Amino acid sequence: MKLKELTKKQFNRVLKKDYKENFPRTERKSNRCLNKLLKSGNYFCYGTFDNEKIVAFLFFFKIQNDILFDYFAVCGDNKNKGIGGATLELFKETFSDCLIIGEIETPKNPTNTMIARRTEFYKRHNMFLTDVYVSLWNVPMRVITFPSVDKQTLLNKLHWLYKEIYEKTYGEKKYKKLVAVDIKI
Repeated sequence: MKLKELTKKQFNRVLKKDYKENFPRTERKSNRCLNKLLKSGNYFCYGTFDNEKIVAFLFFFKIQNDILFDYFAVCGDNKNKGIGGATLELFKETFSDCLIIGEIETPKNPTNTMIARRTEFYKRHNMFLTDVYVSLWNVPMRVITFPSVDKQTLLNKLHWLYKEIYEKTYGEKKYKKLVAVDIKI
């Protein structure tokens, strides 16, 4: 398997099928927004390829040496075959000089099996579950990183990254209204 940046044609193919299948409408950015982000120079779309077939994809922001996951999914019938783990390991290798940051929803219902499975997946692949929680669009999330980083550094990076990404994407007014980042320790 290989991890590489998607061409525009591959990106559009992922948007039409796999992106829609893996993320509910309420969690998806519009195609227009994603294309605008791609043009910004700070947004990237990578795929894991098995021969020439895209078996997983990762959309993320990269600003300097900081990465923030946006979307990560395994495509179609490739789920539960170790491809997600292989993709994450390839990604960590490829971007070994970067701090990788992600967010995992914190369940309203502690028995939510999907969130529990997702959390265990990241733990198995040595992502660090931090004590830092954020709220984005009123959705509580727990921050994960690779490698581990001290809390103050992480807090500083999160404030900076969220402002850099969301304020530039949505404008200051919308950013303050929709992206009320509430960092709790």
